[in-house]
Amino acid sequence: MKKRVILLYFILAAGLLLLSPPHSSGALFGWRTDDLLEEGTAFMQGGNYGEALKKFSEALKLSPEDKKCLYNAGLAAYMAGNFNMAARSWEELLGLEPGDWKVRAKLIQTYQSLGDLKARDKNRDILLAMRGKGGDKELARAEEYCRDQFSAGGRKVMAYERFEFAVEQAVLYKFFIFKPNTQAVDYTISLGSYESATKAARGRKEIGPKERIYHVDAYYQNGRHEAFAFYKKPPSYDYVRKVVGLILDKRMKPVDDLDQEE
Repeated sequence: MKKRVILLYFILAAGLLLLSPPHSSGALFGWRTDDLLEEGTAFMQGGNYGEALKKFSEALKLSPEDKKCLYNAGLAAYMAGNFNMAARSWEELLGLEPGDWKVRAKLIQTYQSLGDLKARDKNRDILLAMRGKGGDKELARAEEYCRDQFSAGGRKVMAYERFEFAVEQAVLYKFFIFKPNTQAVDYTISLGSYESATKAARGRKEIGPKERIYHVDAYYQNGRHEAFAFYKKPPSYDYVRKVVGLILDKRMKPVDDLDQEE
């Protein structure tokens, strides 16, 4: 039961839950749009993202402003690796629903996959500003969001960013590493800044009284922990992403001492 709950959490957080079609779209070809959505959903559930995308694209021709069609078309395109179409679909959806923070988060992932870091950062800034305003209660309660999905070392990786910095045991980014060819999480790698590690480094005069220690660590299900790098300043997400790739490619080994700054 616990494994099922964990898996459902990742499906929801990553935006992989399809929007089900309504009973009627109210449009002239609404019945056909609904049929296409149902057919596309069936293909998605079977992992046939290319065929699902065809069905959702057909539905969009009939109902170009249907929000469910736009979301599902974007999701199918993303899962099929067609990131340009995913971005177009979700940008159109945001034109209709500019306050949808989950779609905004999906765009952050999509532009990351496209290598368009300017667009990625623009959408991230908007998302953080939305949360700061507190208008969306669900967003205000959210502690993190999925900002990236990628593969490295033959493993699927989902990266989450925390919205706020918790001083005692702060985690800025957490990378969930999946077991090969499964939807089961194997272990996590994170960039953190724990108060205990920071105080110890201050006591050894490795950092100043107002500085903090940041560290990249791996945490395994058997309780084992490995530290891979230490920094005197918080490294960027892109830098940590590369470090995670090096760890998964087995080109980076655990360390014990304070490392160089980024």
